[in-house]
Amino acid sequence: MQRFLRKFTARIILLVNILVILLLLIACITPYLNPGEWWFTGFLALLFPYLFCTVFIFCIFWLFFSPRKSLFSLCAIIIGINGFSKVIPFTFGSNFSIEKKENHLRILDWNLRYFVPFNNTNFKPDEELNRNAILNEIRDLQPDILCFQEFFENAEENGKGNEIKIVEELGYPYHYFSKDKVFWRTIMAGTAIFSRYPIINTELVRYPERISKDGENTIFADILFNGDTIRIYSIHLQSFGFKSREYQSLNQIENQNGESLEASKNLLRKMRYTFAFHSLQSEFTMDLISKSPYPVIVCGDLNDVPNSYAYDKIRGNRKDAFLEKGSGIGKTFTSATSRLLGELPTLRIDYIFTDPGMNIDQFTQVNKRLSDHHGIIADVKLKEKE
Repeated sequence: MQRFLRKFTARIILLVNILVILLLLIACITPYLNPGEWWFTGFLALLFPYLFCTVFIFCIFWLFFSPRKSLFSLCAIIIGINGFSKVIPFTFGSNFSIEKKENHLRILDWNLRYFVPFNNTNFKPDEELNRNAILNEIRDLQPDILCFQEFFENAEENGKGNEIKIVEELGYPYHYFSKDKVFWRTIMAGTAIFSRYPIINTELVRYPERISKDGENTIFADILFNGDTIRIYSIHLQSFGFKSREYQSLNQIENQNGESLEASKNLLRKMRYTFAFHSLQSEFTMDLISKSPYPVIVCGDLNDVPNSYAYDKIRGNRKDAFLEKGSGIGKTFTSATSRLLGELPTLRIDYIFTDPGMNIDQFTQVNKRLSDHHGIIADVKLKEKE
């Protein structure tokens, strides 16, 4: 009887192992499958690192009990290693030096969440303490270009936003601001680019209504730097728009209470539609970027992970600054509202992409919790003229 139970248990474990392997193999091709057509791929992209680690554990398990069976997992690991390297790069980061090398451009990208403190859930236009803490970080890091999502200005004061004037006084006399949303008639919000160097051209590119729902639009600015023109994009793909109801659903799922099944359905339905928006917006943005006559640096909050369709489309053949010079997992989003999302270590959804001819010299994050996103910083050197 014991022998039968051992064989039965081993077969069940092997079946579970094979199922996880199959899911991992499908997850490996999610960058090439449009979630608008293959709705489940958006979820598999989120699960990819956990599937990979589970298969790795199975591989170690079978090495001790049946080495031949470990070959299934080993093959899947080899196939998935490239995708896993997007989550944890096989590089060793070094200490970030505030002193910037000559002919390098320092880029900061940051979703500011309208300067709302990390532990607050409601927007208030007078969060001066948190705003000043963010501005102090910018002052200490000394970036040349600032790309913001969910930036705002209070247009009530002298017809020009106090926030814009304060950023300008830090040494950024040039800026472009999308002003996508209006709160209380005087507060404008959206994506923004600030620069120490002259901006010679700007454009706001509105998403067609069919591919965007209450999102921020893409902007770009052409920056004149050392005689070269560089096009900087600040983008923000559709947010999942989780409100109190969805965060309650996450807590219900996590706590496994009686309403968890219905909560799961509502949450997954909302995520499914958002992944579809991401696919359309990323294709639109990719087409836009491909038409640039200048070298490109793309910054933004994609609201999607590195193994996603949206990431693959927008990155294209460009360098991911984190993969070039970062280390560890590189999580950029930490929810103050959901304990589950706050603890997930793999939510790297903010990026700096550069043209292949540019070199990434340094990369780091703003680790203080001043927003639900961490700011990311990269030092970039342009391709030398021949």
